[in-house]
Formats: sequence, structure tokens, C-alpha cells
Amino acid sequence: MLDALETARKALSTNTPQGDADALATADDILQLQPDSADAMYLAGTSLIRMKQMGLATLILNAASQMNPGEPAIWNNLGCALREWHPKDAVAVFSRALEANPEHREAKKNLAACLGRIGRRDEAIALNQQLREALPDDTDVPYNLALDLLHTADWSAAFEAYEYSEGNDTRKIRNYHADKETPRWDGTDSSEKVIIYGEQGVGDEILASVSYQAAIAQSPSCDIIIECDPRLEGIFKRSFPDAKVYGTRDASELAWPAEVEPDCSMIAMANFGMLIDPRVKASAWLVPDPALVEMFTKYLARLGDGPKIGLSWSGGAVEWDRAERTIPIEQLGPIMKIPNATIINLEYQDGPKPEGIIDISWATKKGVDLDVTAALIAALDMVVSVPQTVCDIAGAVGTPLKALVSHNPPWRFAEAAEDAWVWQDVRTYRKKETGNWMPVVARCARDIREGL
Repeated sequence: MLDALETARKALSTNTPQGDADALATADDILQLQPDSADAMYLAGTSLIRMKQMGLATLILNAASQMNPGEPAIWNNLGCALREWHPKDAVAVFSRALEANPEHREAKKNLAACLGRIGRRDEAIALNQQLREALPDDTDVPYNLALDLLHTADWSAAFEAYEYSEGNDTRKIRNYHADKETPRWDGTDSSEKVIIYGEQGVGDEILASVSYQAAIAQSPSCDIIIECDPRLEGIFKRSFPDAKVYGTRDASELAWPAEVEPDCSMIAMANFGMLIDPRVKASAWLVPDPALVEMFTKYLARLGDGPKIGLSWSGGAVEWDRAERTIPIEQLGPIMKIPNATIINLEYQDGPKPEGIIDISWATKKGVDLDVTAALIAALDMVVSVPQTVCDIAGAVGTPLKALVSHNPPWRFAEAAEDAWVWQDVRTYRKKETGNWMPVVARCARDIREGL
């Protein structure tokens, strides 16, 4: 059995889908002969987490924890399986891992991140600050600390931590020189050519772009270069005509930096943190394609005389926060029944949808040029959405937004922000910790009816 366990461990260490599948198959072979092997259960559960099979991972890791309650790695991985849909249980499980081994690094990091997930921000901030001192080279810790601090008014500390976290798995460093490191911009006119580049989700790029015009205005003698997701190239070129825009964020090799000869660079969200006061509400800053807006306006007019309302009910990454950003379609009835309203589907992926919603999927589907999506949203009278990219687009093009958020939402909708940081025309509806989404959806629908 020892040889088989080692085979499974080696398969997992490859960090490939095939390795995960091989490890699971080997662990299954072991469990057929020795059903009470906690080691094989641990390897099987770890494989299932990698394969996004969190329910099965929870069952088998829970069994392993009963077989070997003194093994912190089992408790840590059980917490990872639970944290999406059961974050409070995950906090308890990560704590069990630390009871077994108070120095277990991953369990500490996961506990700190999960405390923020359930709204225990002060505890999360304190633990992340301790971890930052203990693990000065770990870039995950300041990233988690930054996300918690963004829920407070202490944005200077939040973005200091955010910049320090550059280089972790979700925030790749972009180097624009083949022979030397690209220095960081200090926000002054001391450099001739500055690249501001996106390295988070496309929604973060859109939100961060509120700072681009300020960067151009603050440093008039600098040539500002923007590197962005290719889906944003068109709308960014139109919105920031005084900057050079390259939609090459996803490209591994670039030709243009050698021609442009950049002096320094700046992360888009760091530029946002440096130049934008979150309490100042920004009016529309992105310019959608006028011809596309006119096309969508004419199309929507043919659907009836009432208001045209965009609706999105799911968002977030599957492995982390989709649970807090998903409303079951059967609870969307009050929005769908607003008198005389036409509801437009803004979901970017296929799946079940409310009866009667209008699909324009070619304008909203995943991967579409966001110049098209932005034009559609600009032509709408209003957007109702859970936190996801359409909220960022609505704020950027000036379409009124009704945001439906959980009791512990992403930082854009922090309680400290009242309705939301930065955006001007937004009303936030917060779900209570317990209970379903129906009261939130009903309040939003009532306010829309009364406003009409």
C-alpha cells in the first residue's frame, strides 16, 4: 500500500488534470482493499478538490478527519472543500487544523481569508497582519489583507498591501524589458513613457480605468500607455484618446514595447488606489460606440414602450465566491413581473433563465468584445445585477444600477461605502445573512415600480 500511496502523491504533485485523475484512481484502488485508510481518503479528497468536485471531496475528507483527527492537512483540505457554500463551517474546520498544528501555514492563511468571507473583518485583518510579519515573502497574505482593508476607509493601507502582493498566482508581474526589470511608476512627470496594465479580472480593469484620465491629466508630459484585455481595446481607445492602448494583456510575447521603449509601469488597480478618492462618486468615464448604442436603442424600442431593464443573477469564480453572488431564478419573480417592463438577459453564460426574459446572447456571452456589451448596457434604462462585470460596465457608462448583494459582498459594495465606492448612480440592496433572496428582490422591484 505504501508504494501505491507514493504513486498517488507523485501524480498529485504534477499539478495537471491527468495527474489528479491518476491520483484519484490510485486512491480508489487502495480504498477498495482498505476502506479505512485515512491517507488514501486524503489523497482522494485532494484530487476531488482539484477536479472541482467539492461535494464528494467534503464527504471523503470528513470521513478521513474522523479516522485521523490529529492530521491538520486533512482538516485544512476539508475547509477548502467547504468554504464556497459553507464558509462558517470552513472557519471551524480551519480552526481544527490549527488545533492539531498551530503552525500550519496554509490553514492559517485559509482561516484568515475565510474570516473575511463571513464578515469577521477585524479578525481577518489582525490575522493577516500577523501572517505578513511571519511570512514576509508570501504574496498571498498581503492580497487577502488588501481585500479586507478595502472594506474599510483605510485605502492607503489597502493599496500598499495590494501592490506588495503583485506576483502571486492571481496577479502576474508584467515585465516590459527583455534585459532588465521594468521599474514602477511613482505617479509623477519624472518618466517619459508609462505603461498602466491590468492584471485582475476584466471588471477590475473597467473599474480601475476611472483613474486613467486622472493619470493623463496629472502627468501631462508623460506618454501614457494602457495595456488591457483585448475585449476592452476598442472602448478604451475611444475613451482615452490621449493614451496609446494595446489589447495584448493575454499575449505572452509582445512586439510593441521595443518600439515604444517604456520607462516604467503601474498596475491598473494600484493607479486607481493612488489617484481616486473612493468617496467621490464618478460620473460616466467610458464612451461606448455611438453607432452600436443607437442600434441597440432602436432594437429595444421595438420591444415595447416600457422601461428596458438588464438583469444578471450570477457571478464570481466557481471555486470561491459564486455562492454569494447567485440568485435562484425562481426568486427573480418580482423583477420579471414589473408592469410594462422588458427584462433583458445580461448573463454571460448559458443555463436556466426566468420565463419571459429577452436574450441577446451574442452581445453578452463570455468572450464577446465588451464594446458591444457596453453599448447594450448604455442603451438600457437600468441594470439590476448581483456583483459581476455588468455592474462595472453600468457604472462606467452611466446606466443606473440596482445591485443585489449578500450580507458580506465584494469590496466595491462594502457597508462602509453605503451603496458603493466610486459609482454615482447606484442603489444597493443587501441580503441578510440568513434567509433567501426574495425580500431583497421584492424591495428592489418595489422601488423600481415606484420610480416608474
